[in-house]
Amino acid sequence: TQRLLSDVFSGMGTISLGPLPPTCWGYTDEITPIQYNLAEAKQVFERKGFQDQNRNNIFDKERQDIVLTIITNKENPERVKILEQVAADLQKLGVRVNARTLDTRAFIQAIVAGDFDGYIMGWSVSGKLDPTTYWNSDPTKGRFNFVSYNNPVVDSLIDLGVAMLNRTKAQEIWSEFQRIVYEDLPYTFLIVANDISGAYKRVKNMEEGIQLASAYTYWIPAAERHVAVASLPPADTTEIAAVTPEKPEVMEERPTGTETKPVETPEKPPEIVKPEEILEAVAKKETTAVAIAPPDTTTMTPVVVPVEPPKPSVITQAKPIKQVNPSYPESARAVGATGRVVVRVTVGTDGKIVGATILSSFGNPACEAAALSAAKKWEFTPATKDGVPFEQKISIPFNFKP
Repeated sequence: TQRLLSDVFSGMGTISLGPLPPTCWGYTDEITPIQYNLAEAKQVFERKGFQDQNRNNIFDKERQDIVLTIITNKENPERVKILEQVAADLQKLGVRVNARTLDTRAFIQAIVAGDFDGYIMGWSVSGKLDPTTYWNSDPTKGRFNFVSYNNPVVDSLIDLGVAMLNRTKAQEIWSEFQRIVYEDLPYTFLIVANDISGAYKRVKNMEEGIQLASAYTYWIPAAERHVAVASLPPADTTEIAAVTPEKPEVMEERPTGTETKPVETPEKPPEIVKPEEILEAVAKKETTAVAIAPPDTTTMTPVVVPVEPPKPSVITQAKPIKQVNPSYPESARAVGATGRVVVRVTVGTDGKIVGATILSSFGNPACEAAALSAAKKWEFTPATKDGVPFEQKISIPFNFKP
């Protein structure tokens, strides 16, 4: 991400810490960014049983190489550069990428159809914070949830945040929403690019940027104003024949005695297209129509039916009822290894552990094995949403020391 920020955006932006940008009032910076570590990334594949049996520097399982199709739209040169760099980085890791740049129409069709392993795009966040469309697991609500992200806790936080009138409490809700989504990583969050605007140096009060709504606060000092007054030429009573004007030829002036030749007028640069703006505009147009009940037959006036906000779901978190601590391995004792291993477990609907993986570690295999073994023996009261149990991921830290 640091290299993307430097090479693609010339350093004009920030590293993304999840689904909310730093300009959003619900944003929190109390998140530890994921660090780039090629060696640890390769260890993740190896723990999952991937090898390089084909001897081609690409991870495979049963001699089937990992190949990912990642797409973006070719009308956005920044995202094309990002795709190229991501493909190069994954190649170093041992993952082959089929990088495809599509025209915007084909790109939108592909992401709607789910015809991808990954795509490069971005979503906007407005002042009225409502990420339902992008993150809700209900297909009727999360119509742009193209990655099929499903976390009932996040669904509930979105419902609570949208309905919350207390700004302080809402900020806490949205910060928790940001933290959970960043931890789950349905997207690999990359860069939040700066919005850049420009103005002539004579225009004052631009220090905080340009906003159309504040245009009346900008001015040019009288001494620096350049005013050109144009007047119409005298009317010519001579009849003028109607002709089709030709494209003017621009001549380049050169010193006397040198050849003068036409100068090509520079072409207009291609327009940068952001597919998300097209999708969001369509969604906005479809949702701005106000539905009303049939007219009252007595008065023949429309009867407006008030729409109540959705009732937030009631979520209960999984709570441990049986905890098992790992023993300190003798092999770790022999080398004096100390540190923390964090295990991510999936608590099933019956409260038993249905899956466990190493989330972070200090690199001692024996301690990792002991942590996994202990974590799988934990038991919980299952998490519920509106009284119905659901699977929930929990992080359990284990400290190892002699």
